Amino acid sequence: MPRHPDIEAVLPAWYEYEGAQPCEKDQRRCAFNTLLDTHRAGTSLSRRDLIEALRDRYHEFRTAKDRELRIRLARLR
Repeated sequence: MPRHPDIEAVLPAWYEYEGAQPCEKDQRRCAFNTLLDTHRAGTSLSRRDLIEALRDRYHEFRTAKDRELRIRLARLR
């Protein structure tokens, strides 16, 4: 499946929102929601619809980012 760079920008924002410290959570949620709203503009999709459509891609993205982080941490040891 071809990737759409604009939509793919939502994935890092989602990842940052999920992993944010409690003091940063509101700011990250706002950035994530802004991206969702930008990409669903002109469509009948809700935020929830867009999140559902991206869920599988996000799971792959999160798995890759977590693997990348583990490799970086292992190098530090």
